[in-house]
Amino acid sequence: MKKNIEPKTNVFKTTDFYLSCFLYSKNFHIINTEKLNDNKVYFVFEDMPDRQELLNQYYNNNANVKVLDYVNSINALKSIIRNLNQ
Repeated sequence: MKKNIEPKTNVFKTTDFYLSCFLYSKNFHIINTEKLNDNKVYFVFEDMPDRQELLNQYYNNNANVKVLDYVNSINALKSIIRNLNQ
């Protein structure tokens, strides 16, 4: 009997809010959020091949992002956090 097994999705998790906003503005898809007991939130992203390069750019302070995209990402992720707290 053949079982239908879904392939595991590679994910990237972080509690770093502004990094999450950056990745979101770079079209990374949030596939889940996990609220921890200490009120931290893990943002769980579908991993993408360019993630490590983007992380390097972010932490080396040489990343490029459209300002409006970043601001919209901040507002969207804040909204997600507010909804988790309800």
